[in-house]
Amino acid sequence: MKKYCEGLYLAFVALALCASNVWALSASDLGSAEHKLNQASTQAMAETQLGTLLFREQVHTLKATYDFAKQGGVQGAIQLLGPDGKAAKLPKGAVVRDCLIDVLTTPVGGSATIALGTGQTATDLKAATAIASYTGLVTCVPVGTAATAIKLTADRTPIATVATSDLTTGKFNVLIHYELSD
Repeated sequence: MKKYCEGLYLAFVALALCASNVWALSASDLGSAEHKLNQASTQAMAETQLGTLLFREQVHTLKATYDFAKQGGVQGAIQLLGPDGKAAKLPKGAVVRDCLIDVLTTPVGGSATIALGTGQTATDLKAATAIASYTGLVTCVPVGTAATAIKLTADRTPIATVATSDLTTGKFNVLIHYELSD
């Protein structure tokens, strides 16, 4: 157990020392950085294959946002925005394990409903639900089980589908947790 704890401590120290450089790497550099970390001179890092743990076992989080002030609320499919203000993207091969909706401004708009989807389907994250249910933290369909997980077959842009009536206000983040698969 002591050896395991020492290895875990070293992994966290290594991560802290190189985090700013590692996370700034492009996708083409990842294999190289992974190899360098796996070949590190510290025996514990090499034994635990730290590079593989950092790059292949990583759970990713996409924060995709709907904001009435920027996107309006007309009925139909509305692309969710990424942190850069452009259409959010989920990569091909992503396995969506779970998600959570964080409502920042309660949607308003008569009897409107909102469905959420990965872009693979319009409702795989959340079936059409009355806007009165969009308060605080709201659950999605994927809840961390294989039965509810979603594997993407292509790059996708998550969408909110407004139906029944237009929205007049509202803002929420959809926090999508996924891992990359082949």
